[in-house]
Amino acid sequence: MTERTVWVGAYTTLSETPSAGITAMTRLADGGLEVVGTAVEAPDPSYLLRDPRRRDIVYAVDEGGRGVQSFRRTSEHRLEPIGWVATNGDYPCHLGFRESRAGAFLDVSCYGDGGVVVHPVDDDGRIGEPVQTLAGTGSGPHAEQDGPHAHSTLRVDGLVLSADLGSDDVHVHEVRSDGMLDRVDSLRLPAGTGPRDLIRHPSGAVWVLGEHGKTVTVLVPIARGFRLGETVPLAPHAQLGDVAADQAAALSVSADGTRAFAGLRGSNRIAVLAADLDDASPHPVGTFDAAVEWPRHHLLEVDIVHVAGERSNTVVSLRLDPLTDGAALIGAPVPVAAPTFLLPA
Repeated sequence: MTERTVWVGAYTTLSETPSAGITAMTRLADGGLEVVGTAVEAPDPSYLLRDPRRRDIVYAVDEGGRGVQSFRRTSEHRLEPIGWVATNGDYPCHLGFRESRAGAFLDVSCYGDGGVVVHPVDDDGRIGEPVQTLAGTGSGPHAEQDGPHAHSTLRVDGLVLSADLGSDDVHVHEVRSDGMLDRVDSLRLPAGTGPRDLIRHPSGAVWVLGEHGKTVTVLVPIARGFRLGETVPLAPHAQLGDVAADQAAALSVSADGTRAFAGLRGSNRIAVLAADLDDASPHPVGTFDAAVEWPRHHLLEVDIVHVAGERSNTVVSLRLDPLTDGAALIGAPVPVAAPTFLLPA
């Protein structure tokens, strides 16, 4: 049976229009989505992650409650809680899963204080108490870079990268035999970048989305690490003035690596970039209307992009036009309270 369910993460205490927890949506024949109902009540599950070992386990942060939590799928559109554990950081906002000979671990990025916290996780999805905390340091020139703000991690071969939105750093960690992390390098991005999201391009390069810079910075693989490559704007030169006050959020890359998409919160658009496998550096080609307010996250599925509008309290589906690099709305916006993340089940 083709999987049709999409889980929607959301805010329950950190929004004026709170959700009840994780919402279940289902794909329609026209490519759009519709709400089925609440999959499970849960506190501030603003970021979701499926366990790569088994599709029936879902992890989530509790961003407002300094915790991480896990759930088990019990039916097509329902989840049940497995457990909740406190983490050693403020406002956990991202989860990274990795396995080693020492077991499986979740790397938790904490926006509030910049820490990256390591939790063990067992085969049944039960999260253990934290076993390591890597503190963040530094700040940046932007008003919201008043201190370290860890925002995401990415496992790349034997390394773990972590993006600090507050200090303009991407930290490089080696994984020890016991599963713990050793910070062995830090790459300083241009001042005011605000590195938010990390994604591996099919070429092998890592792309870093700059929330405040509205940029993508390329990290080029080298022996035992990465070096800084080119930094490019998300929007063409003629549109830079239109997005100057925006905050970028969520970066996706097509399976063939030729197109990338990033949300622009403020002007409420989706930026489109082009690249190829021979040259991993992208270049901006345009933007299109996101059809939501504050596009916090999006889910790219071949020729359709689903967008979570955190402040419009809607999820929309847009069909991409490869000839124009634009998009057309599929159906009407779907009401969903404070959506922040879209995860295919």
